[in-house]
Formats: sequence, C-alpha cells, structure tokens
Amino acid sequence: MEALVALGAASNVVSFVDFASRLAAQISEYSAAAAGAPKRIQDLEARLNIVIRTLNGLSAKDILILDQEKQTISLCIDQVKELRALLDKAKLKQRPSSVASPSWGRRQRDRIEMTWKALKSLRAQDKIQELQESLERLLNLLNLQMNVNTSMALDKSKEEILQKIEQLQLSSKGSEYNTSNGSSVKQSIPILQNPNFVPRAALTDAIEQRFSTGQRTVVLCGLGGAGKTQIALEYAFRKREQSPDTSVFWVYASTTTNFEESYKRIATVCNIPGHQDPQVNILQLVRDWLEIHTDHEWLMVIDNVDIADTLFHERVNGRTLTEYIPQTQRGSLLYTSRNRDVAVDILHGGDPIHVGPMSPNEAHKLLSTVEPLESEEADISSLLRELEYIPLAITQAAAFMSKRHKSAGQYLDLFRGSDSAKAQLLAHEFVDHGREARSRESVAKTWMISFAHISEVNPRAAEMLSLMSCYDQQSIPQLLLRYDNEDGLQFDDAVGLLLAFSLIRVASTGTTYSMHRLVQIAMTTWLSMTSELAKIKYNLRALSMVTVHYPDFAALSQISPKDLFEAETILTHAERVLAYAISKPEKQDSLNRAHLSFKMGVYFNFRGRWNEAEPRLKEAYTLRSAILGPTNPLMVQTGRELGWVYYNTYDYDSCENLIHPIWENIAEEVDREEQVRDIIRILVLTLIKKKEYHLAESLIKQSISKLQDSTQMSNAWLTCHYLLGRLYRYQGNGAEAKRLYYLALHDCGLETTQLNVRDVISCIQRNEEVTLRLVVDTLGDLADLLEEEGRLEEAESMFQILVDVCEEVYGAMGIFTINSVFNLAQSQEELKKYESAGLMYQRAYTDSETLYGPSHSLTLEYKQDFEDFEARMEQRRQDSDIEADAEQNTQPTSSQASDTSTII
Repeated sequence: MEALVALGAASNVVSFVDFASRLAAQISEYSAAAAGAPKRIQDLEARLNIVIRTLNGLSAKDILILDQEKQTISLCIDQVKELRALLDKAKLKQRPSSVASPSWGRRQRDRIEMTWKALKSLRAQDKIQELQESLERLLNLLNLQMNVNTSMALDKSKEEILQKIEQLQLSSKGSEYNTSNGSSVKQSIPILQNPNFVPRAALTDAIEQRFSTGQRTVVLCGLGGAGKTQIALEYAFRKREQSPDTSVFWVYASTTTNFEESYKRIATVCNIPGHQDPQVNILQLVRDWLEIHTDHEWLMVIDNVDIADTLFHERVNGRTLTEYIPQTQRGSLLYTSRNRDVAVDILHGGDPIHVGPMSPNEAHKLLSTVEPLESEEADISSLLRELEYIPLAITQAAAFMSKRHKSAGQYLDLFRGSDSAKAQLLAHEFVDHGREARSRESVAKTWMISFAHISEVNPRAAEMLSLMSCYDQQSIPQLLLRYDNEDGLQFDDAVGLLLAFSLIRVASTGTTYSMHRLVQIAMTTWLSMTSELAKIKYNLRALSMVTVHYPDFAALSQISPKDLFEAETILTHAERVLAYAISKPEKQDSLNRAHLSFKMGVYFNFRGRWNEAEPRLKEAYTLRSAILGPTNPLMVQTGRELGWVYYNTYDYDSCENLIHPIWENIAEEVDREEQVRDIIRILVLTLIKKKEYHLAESLIKQSISKLQDSTQMSNAWLTCHYLLGRLYRYQGNGAEAKRLYYLALHDCGLETTQLNVRDVISCIQRNEEVTLRLVVDTLGDLADLLEEEGRLEEAESMFQILVDVCEEVYGAMGIFTINSVFNLAQSQEELKKYESAGLMYQRAYTDSETLYGPSHSLTLEYKQDFEDFEARMEQRRQDSDIEADAEQNTQPTSSQASDTSTII
C-alpha cells in the first residue's frame, strides 16, 4: 500500500483500489447483516480481495507500468461504481443507540434480501459477469507483469517480453483467457464458466468415459436448447481445472466465418508464428501447429456443428472445414450438434451421446438457481412439466419472471392461457449464457433456425413437420403423414432428418411419431410468421388426411378390434384438427369437416359414448343441412344417427323434434325407401317410448298403405310388422306381438320352426343393412316373449342364435353382441345352467369394459349384474351346505343303528 500512496500519479490504479475496497467492504457488511450472500456475490467479493491484495503488493515501478493500461482499469472502476450503486439501493442506516427493537434489524435484513433478489435480474447478473471478466483480465495482466519481471531477471530479450505484452492487450469486449505461466499451455475459451450450471453427471461422465478409453472424438447431439453447449463448456472448464497441462480451445462452427474467427483467436493466443501475415491460410496454420508443433495434450470444443454442408462441403482455400480439424493422439475433439446425422458422420458411423431434457430434479435445481421470486413447490413442478424439462425453456421462463416480477404460479397461469400465449412466451428474448456474440436468444428463435434449415435441405421433411404441428403431439400414426403412392425412400429420408434434429421421436413399433409440445407451438408460430395462408393450408391438409383415414363405422359391415384401435388412435388428432376454426372456409373444406364430425359421432354412438357423439353429430348435421339442403341423403343419414343419440339418452322429445321434420321431407320420395323406413323406425320407437300409441299406430298404418304396390316388399313389411309387434308388446298384447314378430321374420324368408344361424346370415347377406338391425331386434323381442311364456329352452336357443349372428356380423366386441351375450346369460340362469351363465355374465362385463371403458355406465351395469350373479351363486352354495348339514343331522348314526338291532 505504501507504493500506492507514494505514487499519486498512478491515479487509475489508486482509484480502482479505493473503489474496489469500498465495494468489498460493502458486500462484507451486507453479508454479515443478512447472514450470508448469494454465491455469485461471495465469489465476486473473493476475487476483489485477491486483486486488491495483489495490487497492494506491487512495487512502485510495477504500478506505473500497470497504470498505463487505462482502458482496462477505467472499465473496472466504472463497473465497480455501477455495482455499488445497485447495493446502495438497500439504503442501510446506522442503528441509533436508543433503538433496541429487533424489528429494526429485520427491516435492515429485508432491505438486503431485496437487494440480493434485485441482483438476480438479467441486467445485474450481466454487470456482475462483466466485472468478473474485467477482474480476470486484470489478474492476467498482473500475472504477465510478474512473468516479465522474472524474464528480465533471466536476461531474456526485450523483444520477447514486449511481444508477450502485446498479445495480452485486453479489450473491453473480449472474455478469453491466456493462462500461460511461462509454459506452452494455452487456454482460448471466449465464454466465462456458467455460475448457474446444474451438473448433469451422467452426461459429463459419459464424455470422460469415452475419452478415457482412447476415443479421440466425442459428439454431443440433441434438440436445440437441450444444454449441449453448457455441458461442453462445463467439461472444458473442468478439464482446465483438473489438467493444468492441457490446453483448451473453443471453436464456433455454426458458419464458416465463425469457424475462421475462432481459429484466428487460437492463433493469436498461441502466438503461432506467421499468424499476423494477411496472406497466410490461418486454418491450415492452426491445424499444423496443433498436429506438429504442440508437445502437450489439448482439448478442442467445436460448438454448433449443425449443418452438414458447412462442415463437409463448403471450401476454404480448396479444402473443407473438416480437413482443417487437427487429428493427433495428443488432442481430443468434443463436438456439439443438433443434427444426429452430422454427429454420426463425424464419428464415421459411431454413436454420439444424446442430450435430452433434464431430469425433474435437475430442472428443479436449474430453476431454483435463477428464479427471482419464491414460488410454491407445486407451481414449480407443474411449470417444469409444462416446459418439458428443456433447459433453455426453463432459463427463458426464469428470465421473463425476473423481468416481470412473476412467480412460477403466475407464469404458469400465463403459459396455460392459450397456444397464442405459449407462443409469445417462447418468443421472449433474453441473454443466454454462452451464446455466440452474446446475442439475445429465445426458445422459438433457436428452433426456427432448425426449421429454416430443414425447409431448405428437405422440403418434404418441413412439410411433414408442418403437418404434425396440426395434430396432437403424441402418437401420430404414419398413415396421417404419408401420402398415397408416396415413394418410401423419400418418406424415410424426411422422417430421418426430423429424427436427426430431435424434433420428433419414433415409437418402438416404428409406425407412430411424437414431438415436444413446445416444438409444436414453435412450429405453428413459424408457419404463421411465414404466411397465415401456410398455416391454413396445413390445417386443411391435416383435416383432409384425418377425414380420409378415420374408420367409417356407418359403412362397415363388421367391426374388428383393428377398427376400434385405429379409431381411438386417430381420435385425439381428429379432435385437434376440428379445434382449428377457419373464418371463411371453402365449401369442400366445410363438407370435409362435416364428414369427419359424422364419422366421429358414429364411432361414439357405437361405443355408447353418447355425450361425445351428440356435439359431433350436431355439427355435422348443421353443416350438411346448410350446404346440402334438408333432403340430401347425407343430411338424412346424419339426422338418423343424431336421433339414435337422443333415443339412447332417453331424450325422446328432442328425438321426435329432429326426426319428424326429416320424415315429412322425405316421406313421399319413393326412391328412398330404405332411408324412409329407417326414419319411420326411429320415429315410431320414440313415440312408443312416449306412450303416444295412437300416433305411432297411425304412422305404421300409413306406411303399410303405401306398400300395396311395392315391388320389394320384404324389407318394408318386416319394418312394419316389427314396429307393430313392438307397439302391441308395450300395450300388453304379447300374443299379437309374437304373431307379428313371426310374420316379420317370414317377410324376410326366415322359417322360425327350423331357425338356425346359417339361415339368418344368408338372409342378412341378401338384404340391406337396415334389415340386419331389424332381424336382430325382432329375434331379441321374440326371445323375450318366449321367456315370459316359460318356454325357456326355445328362448335360450334363440338367444344363442342371436349371439352367433352378432359375432358373425358385428364382431365379438359389437354393442349388439354384448347385449345378446347378456340376454343369453339371463336365459341360462333361468334354466339353472349356472356355470355357462356365469361365463356369459363375465364376458358381457369384460367385453363392455373393452368396448366402452371401465367407467362407462353400461360397463358399470354389466359389472354389477356379474357381481350380483356371483352373490346369488354364493348364497346358493351356503344354502346347499346348510341343507346338507340338516339332512345329515336327521339320519341315525351307525352306533344308534347297532343298538336298535340288538334290542330287536
């Protein structure tokens, strides 16, 4: 210190020591008052004290030399002043001697805590980081000065000393280090170590393990924002710390220009002879130096090798960039890339290390290091799940929360608001540690770079990703992405590129794909930025693809498990496609939408999911009615399915109000006999349920009167006889109902005296689909009547025929099949065929659980019926045991019989 006091002329150094000492003292004071300080502040205090002690130990001559570095020292002074101004906002006061209340101390601590939180803002953190960098440069300069003194003592040439000083002329913008201490070891890392880095041990250990086994090249690959650069950066600093004799270099490789600039930096730091020659091939110079003239270990990190053309095809002085990368046993290469294909090529077919999202624990630690406000644990966990544990998304969210003073819960509410809100938040720009040129970054911007590249090199892949953004992000089947007659190799190349950039994932089956929800939102935003018409175009294409491939249950003669699985698999994508509304759609687009809604409604109807069927069929009915008119066959078909929804949910008024106008519109159209019959059927059944028997009978008789001149009378008479039989049955006239049912079956060529499955199937195959349902309903009602008359064997035989017919026509999981199985179970129980009845009750329950789901009302009913049957069987066993015991107690024992014979 004496030297500093004696040299008043060295004003820069003296001023810096003064300001730095005050800042260190202020941090120490605050730390004591608040029982600690954030780690970054503690590190800064320690670094300040090191610099101050070093400066205090300099000789007067050294101080005068150092004072000439006015730019560096002035920058340090300015930065110290700015940080002191931030700390001064706490406005701590000296406690008056008269104040003894602990509340005064709490207020002081609260002020300091608020100051610590303020220092977590991006602006404050940038200031802290800039001061750390300047202090590092100042320490390097001091280290150099000591080396110079040592060299002078050893009589080294003045030119060599001046050359070293020239190499360490430090600008206010640079942040690279040369930690040469007289040896040939050099460090060129233009980024400071990330103080908020969360260790990802599995990945850093994987890098170390591969290098330790003799592998000279390792590649980290994964989605943009997954943390590849941060992991590589941490590994570089760890290497520098653990192996002081290893040089570490950093190369930016996103563009050829960045690659060249990085090599120029290495040449300068290493003072490679000839590097100042403007005519020299700097890339070749650095490669040769590291391969031939370097006699120690080195690590080179090559960051952002994403584009194959940049590395393998673009040429500088006749060579590709990959030809300028040094290859030697003394060197290790660590690449980062978003593109797995590039990574595999770098490794000559080897396996790169995949960097995926963080684990929940890692993500929680990352958010806790940068989050400005205290938040509820539940909110933090929910937010991290929404952000899919992607590091860049977490850091971005923390930056937004810091700037807007939001807690995790408040940010979560914003994020969940809408896809538009998500897109805005993902586009929020912030300064991310380690980015090239310290550019402002965002999650959306990071991924859009990948989107743009893919669009350029493989338009089909970009098209596919655009299409996927219109579907649900999970389990997208291949059939929704692949066009008819598309070349297989072209499709595989497109999928392969998307997989290489980690934008999508493929299931183990290889037939379905998924994508991160955040990637999907960013892709949608990119489409909107490209053109709103592009977004509409792909949504309409997605609508068309789903409409074509969704199973049409109204047209299927038999429903297979494959149909059910396919319908359920596509369902979530269909719902997402329909959620996108277009303000002024073309007519065909509206019809496609109506057709998809209809298909979904029919599927829901088949599965007994009537609450879901109703809105879909209502939309289809409205669209078709407006475009096609009230009498169009497709509109009538839609009305029929919607009518069945109302009927099955006991909303008979809505059913009548819907179906009656349809019947009036088409009743006189003789060429639409099948649709007319079907509409009459549902209308009459509804009127019967409403006990409007006279109106129902009137409609049936009107239909009969029109049949006199019909040339195809069997189906029409079947409908009328069945409906009339149903009417009489509900009116309590079972005998007449039974006669009409037999007559209905006779109308379609079935002889009930020798009824068998083959005849029923043959009858159905000869006639339209409407006959199938009528035959099944007629046989079911007739079997019920036989059971009521006590003709149990005949009833069971008819129910068994129904089960066999429904299995043949609807499949084992059909709604009519399950109902027939249940009826058969009841019939067999009446006949005391308990074992087979139990199997049928169980089958009805398990099949309904598969068809409807475990919580559906019909499943629960079948489950209860099965459990009730089991309870009845248990009670029968108990009653049987009691009767057996009672019978045994009334019979004489063998000793009693012996006594009786003796007396006789």
